[in-house]
Amino acid sequence: MSGIDLITPFQREVANAFFGMPESKGFILAGGAALIASDTVERVTEDLDFFAARGEAHVPTTKAAFLEMCEVRNWSTEIVYDNDEFVRLEVFGPDDSVPVDFGIDVTFLFPPIVTFLGPTVAPEENAGRKTLALFGRWRPRDFVDVYFLARMFGKQRLLDLAAERDLGFDLGFFTQALRRVNFRHDEDYPISSDQFDDMVAFFNEWADEILEQP
Repeated sequence: MSGIDLITPFQREVANAFFGMPESKGFILAGGAALIASDTVERVTEDLDFFAARGEAHVPTTKAAFLEMCEVRNWSTEIVYDNDEFVRLEVFGPDDSVPVDFGIDVTFLFPPIVTFLGPTVAPEENAGRKTLALFGRWRPRDFVDVYFLARMFGKQRLLDLAAERDLGFDLGFFTQALRRVNFRHDEDYPISSDQFDDMVAFFNEWADEILEQP
């Protein structure tokens, strides 16, 4: 299944409308939607994340333009969190809703690509970021994303990218994070049941490989 089939029509409409604003300049699509739109992972996502490197965009200006654009389109909005560098809100359409984040992030190491949703974080950029996410919070979606990313780039490349972005990346603690794949039920993971067992085996084998290194 391709990414275009995993993104809802309203998510696509909101993303395209966002990138249609001049005030979106500097922002790129990030998070799970970026992985899906680039055909890197096969899962769904609820939200849309738009981020810009520091100095490339002004969040309050973008927020004001986005709210005005939503009003013109008869979409209602509810702001959940709001400061000068990060905004989280919910956008409500006639039949659907989508959480939207936009904010300032650290510098991106790889240039963005273009997908059907707009300027998008490159898969290799996400490979390092998602490996660090798994290292730090081990959420079910992080395991699924890293599982697919490792198949695309290889395990060692993911480790190298994570270490390049975060000097505090530690293989010992990462191994502990990998083992946490065993602590949840299969229904917690946004992955098909026929892929779940393979994913669990993959992370346990990866942990063993790291521990066996001299």
